[in-house]
Amino acid sequence: MRRPITSLLAIAGGLAVGTVAAASMTPRAHAMSPVTPVARDTLTGCLQKGTSSTVYKLVEKDGKAVAVKSSSVSLGGHVGHEVTLTTSGMAMANDTMPANVTKMKMVSTKCAM
Repeated sequence: MRRPITSLLAIAGGLAVGTVAAASMTPRAHAMSPVTPVARDTLTGCLQKGTSSTVYKLVEKDGKAVAVKSSSVSLGGHVGHEVTLTTSGMAMANDTMPANVTKMKMVSTKCAM
């Protein structure tokens, strides 16, 4: 009776060590870019080029940046302008999940910053 229990404990211990080792070997997430998560519907700030041709960065007056993109609003012509954007969804803290812009209003042809 002692042998099966000892074997069972050895197997369980080995699984626990293997799980910890596997967890420590998983690749770490990429470093987060200086883009702030946001859950608001409208954002106002200076529109800047982002990390790709389809992703832009909106820098608010307090210096916080939000990654944005749009398939329905032409953002490229407004780089360097102060704009108010209406978004759907939440912008994440990196450029892989930018907020989707559904509407844009130009505030000024120059950024106030």
